[in-house]
Amino acid sequence: MKRYRIGIDVGGTFTHAVAIEADGLKLAGKAKVPTSHGAASGVGEGVVLALKEVLTRVGIEPAQVSFVAHSTTQATNSLLEGDVERVAIVSVGSGRAGWLTSRAARLGRIPLSPGRFLETFSHHVDPAQADHEARLENFLERMRAEKIRVAVVTGPFSIDHPGLEIALADYLRARGLLVTATHEVSQLYGVKVRTRTTAINASILPKMMETAENTDREIRKLGITAPLMIMRSDGGVMSLAEMRKKPILTLLSGPAAGIAAALRFLRVSDGVFLEVGGTSTDISVIRNGRAMIRSASIGGNRTYLKTLDCRTLGVGGGSIPRVRAKRVVEVGPRSAHIAGVKYAAFESGRLGSSVNELEARTVRPLAGDPEDYLIFESKDSVSRIGFTPTCAANALGHVSDGDAARAATGFPGQWDSKLAQSGLEGLQ
Repeated sequence: MKRYRIGIDVGGTFTHAVAIEADGLKLAGKAKVPTSHGAASGVGEGVVLALKEVLTRVGIEPAQVSFVAHSTTQATNSLLEGDVERVAIVSVGSGRAGWLTSRAARLGRIPLSPGRFLETFSHHVDPAQADHEARLENFLERMRAEKIRVAVVTGPFSIDHPGLEIALADYLRARGLLVTATHEVSQLYGVKVRTRTTAINASILPKMMETAENTDREIRKLGITAPLMIMRSDGGVMSLAEMRKKPILTLLSGPAAGIAAALRFLRVSDGVFLEVGGTSTDISVIRNGRAMIRSASIGGNRTYLKTLDCRTLGVGGGSIPRVRAKRVVEVGPRSAHIAGVKYAAFESGRLGSSVNELEARTVRPLAGDPEDYLIFESKDSVSRIGFTPTCAANALGHVSDGDAARAATGFPGQWDSKLAQSGLEGLQ
């Protein structure tokens, strides 16, 4: 029986599935569907649609699937857009070592991207103090009131002696928190950097777990028994169990997959790669037959995480512009699907002459976002349209016939007068 390996990539706009023959690694088929952000099962629904399509096209039975690998930009996009959980940081230790650890654990607001922060709340546990457990319970009560559901445990010298971290992590897990200990994420010394890295990891843990588990559940419904493996930022893969502890290792897994393919199949020795998605653009390099690797820096903060030497920009095919004083000042990082608006290029055929009835206005896509994202909306709020780089590419004639990003007939002609009437500098 012929066996197949399946690769799935979930981006901000599209979900891709590719099937290759296990013997010889010959491409057997591929599929692309819109990413299902609004579905009950989250992006898992789009994964299943893409999988079903590629299995049907090739004629693959579920029993023939021997391997499933999943890469995603979700970790990158979550940090880029600031869509992260607030984190409780609980340090533990006595004496001078404990005091130094407690100071290192006071991270406050961690910058993620311009105007985006990770909020942390710190508490120290000194086992030598008689009331340490009562004080910890008071802190946890405050965290429950704040709806904090993830925590980081950090202790002195935990790389060599993790016992304090393990005991405290077990205590917090028994009280319903999702917990990551610093020694589980990094084996490098330097308590502050290790704690910061673990806090960033914890901030994306709930969302990444939900996505991976939904994806795994939907794959099982198809009858596929092969394990679901998650792409890592270094080009390797890890199990769901490992991902539950270290979701940060999926950071930049999308570009890592592309670089790995370029090295293996195209035999590229030197090259610059630009990967443009719906939310962000990643730029990375191969030099002398090797991908450039570095310690990741998030919001200017160094972490203990080896990733591609990659520059990520918060602008992609679905990004919508931001305006101030009737001037476009920035594009992204929010994209049309997050703001709940349709692409102007793809709605033109449906709207026809009613484009002229739309009014330009600014909105706040999600709570906490700036209220300066530009959309066009009908008076009854039924039609909500965004003008994106994909729309601009269509207007400039840069999208080929047959491409999934190709716009309907009539675009951009019907938008010319509307954009002119808006009076917004930088949009036309």
